[in-house]
Amino acid sequence: MKSALMTIFAFTLPAPVAAHEDAAAQALAETCAEPDQPWLSAQRIDASASAARLEHARLAPGEAVYLRLHPDPDVTYITLPRGAGEAASFGGMASFVVETAGTYRVGVDEAVWVDVVNGVTAAEPVNFGRASECSGMRKQVTYNLIPGTYVLELSGNLDDEIGVVVTRL
Repeated sequence: MKSALMTIFAFTLPAPVAAHEDAAAQALAETCAEPDQPWLSAQRIDASASAARLEHARLAPGEAVYLRLHPDPDVTYITLPRGAGEAASFGGMASFVVETAGTYRVGVDEAVWVDVVNGVTAAEPVNFGRASECSGMRKQVTYNLIPGTYVLELSGNLDDEIGVVVTRL
């Protein structure tokens, strides 16, 4: 009897479930008809593995880039990243300038540890979490920043490249 019920259940459930999945996929396709993926035409630049080489890894707020990362053990971070990577992960640094005080968001397309450093001190994030479905970003971290030069430290990435965009909100 249990077997017969499971057979009936297996044949009657998929149609409504499939219809629900199709409707959800259709709604997502309509919602994301033109996904906002800031790095579709982004430049690729090498992340820095040390503070001495940051001039070669500059980000401009509002412009997305792909950063080519280094094995985490090869990176000399300015601060100890909150999520220090493992030997098999990748990381790196890039600098950016804040000209106007305000709220800035760092968006990345991978699940990576993100720290923003001013001088030798890591800024405290005011918010962080998953990005919206259609943003093309996986994670975003928000900071209140004052004018100055900052260093973006990324660590613990599973891939050797990551899409990054810093935007003023």
